[in-house]
Amino acid sequence: GKSEGEFDEQVVASISAFLPYRNETIELIEAIAVYKDSPVMRRALHRLFEGMIPYMESPRELTTYQEWDYDNYKFIIHELFLYCVAIFIRHERYEAAAYLMSTDFYHAGSSVYGQDVMSSFPVMRQHIRALEHRNSRLKLNRLSVRADLLEERCKGVGIPFRDLLQADFVLFIRDHLDRPNE
Repeated sequence: GKSEGEFDEQVVASISAFLPYRNETIELIEAIAVYKDSPVMRRALHRLFEGMIPYMESPRELTTYQEWDYDNYKFIIHELFLYCVAIFIRHERYEAAAYLMSTDFYHAGSSVYGQDVMSSFPVMRQHIRALEHRNSRLKLNRLSVRADLLEERCKGVGIPFRDLLQADFVLFIRDHLDRPNE
């Protein structure tokens, strides 16, 4: 088997390899925000993200897996969701951003653990053990390797990192307004 160190390298390599597809998706979301924002397109984007949720966890029939096997998907899906919200805010499509924050996502995997099958938007941001391990293994002493990666990957996209930070802050505040006692 591979060591944990090799796995965190593999996760980061997989995230890097996805960059061209991420960029195409960002362009598509930007085109929707600028030219085609409508309730139909908001639902379509919501369904797109909803369809990504199963990729962040092990399929039920799979009995052997490592905790970090799906970390690349967790990062990529969170990144795309952040860009989507950032783009909507940037283009003053506040209703579209609010729709993503207020409409629950169907998450069939949660029923296995006796939880509600409907999840709010924080399901898009899950803990990424491989990045935590990378920080420790390489003695990076970084507060958030995820944030470092997001900033590093933001170059050349046409969306400033501050827009991602703003979207992340809006999501943080909205989550705490929705669930004040958690």
